Amino acid sequence: MSTLISDGPQVPTPPDAQKTQKTLPFSDDNPDPDAWKAVLIGDVLQLTAAQKEKLESAGITTLGRMEFVRGGGDPDYPRGLRSIKGIGEKTVDAIENDVIEWLSRNAREAEPYGE
Repeated sequence: MSTLISDGPQVPTPPDAQKTQKTLPFSDDNPDPDAWKAVLIGDVLQLTAAQKEKLESAGITTLGRMEFVRGGGDPDYPRGLRSIKGIGEKTVDAIENDVIEWLSRNAREAEPYGE
């Protein structure tokens, strides 16, 4: 998932097509490639009230913070999201699927390379 978030969805490119890669941000109005990090988890994840409360009590309110923790970047959560009491493997899998689906819907085409 880290690769998908940092690189965008990978789509096979036909040999005769211009080389483009889907990128973030999600609109031409916001050229910041890190804009996705500020998106609130409630806007992306299908969480129960209890799951949302557990993530928020762990300081996870945005996709950027969630990805930092999920990827093992926070020493307080050495097992990523699974380190949060009450967040198990199935919940983490559902969260990752929600993020991948959201990224797929919201990524936009980048400018062709070399232009």
